[in-house]
Formats: sequence, structure tokens, C-alpha cells
Amino acid sequence: MTSIKKLPWFGWAAGLALIVMLLGVAPLIAKDKPASQGLSTMAAKGLSGEKLIKLCKSKALADNKRCIGYIEGIIDYHILIRSLGTAPTVDFCIDPNLKLEAVVVRVVDYLDQYRMNGPFIAAPGVSLALFDAFPCP
Repeated sequence: MTSIKKLPWFGWAAGLALIVMLLGVAPLIAKDKPASQGLSTMAAKGLSGEKLIKLCKSKALADNKRCIGYIEGIIDYHILIRSLGTAPTVDFCIDPNLKLEAVVVRVVDYLDQYRMNGPFIAAPGVSLALFDAFPCP
């Protein structure tokens, strides 16, 4: 029996299937619900670094979950890009045994230190924070 790991196309095909699924499902989620219940209106213009810091430091559990989910999404996308054989220009290597909370703390500390990222979309700032905190060997 052939292992999935031996099939070179599997990573590429799985990544493509995930992207197609996400692009196909997102409009369906938003179609039947107002923005407050479906996809956030923030999704269209992006989440700023300032807003991400506020979410991460908030006392509201929903805000903390959104913060963690955003950072986890950046990490997941990075893993997807690497699995497709594309070398990310800002590469980072996070120890799989490290707790996500510790990663989030490092990202927030970086964004706090480099406030110039604040008004811009948070994704590049998060990637740079991960690159700074978790360099690849």
C-alpha cells in the first residue's frame, strides 16, 4: 500500500482543495447573514496591527479568541505555502511543542515594540514577529 507521504502531488492537491473550499464557502456564509452574524466587515479591508493588539489585550474572551485565531491563521497559511514547495520570503520555524499562547505573547510584544506596523494590515507584522522570534536554523 502506498503511503500518502510518498505521493508528491498530495500536498499540492490538498492545498488547492482547501483554497477552493474556503473561497466557495465564504460567500455562502455571508450571503444569508448580516455582517454582524456572518463574515466580519473587517475581512474586506483587513485587520490592522493596532486592532490586533487591542483584541489580544482585551479582557473579553471573544476578542482573545479572534486574536489567537488570526495569528494561528497566519501560521497555518505559512505551513500551507511551505507544503506546496514555495519558499516563503519571511520564513519562520516554530517548535511544534511550543504552546500557542507563548507564540501569541511574542507576536504582541513585537507589535507593541514596532508600533509603525499599527495602521497597516496585521498579517505582515505578524509574519515579521514570527520571523524575529522563531528563526529557522
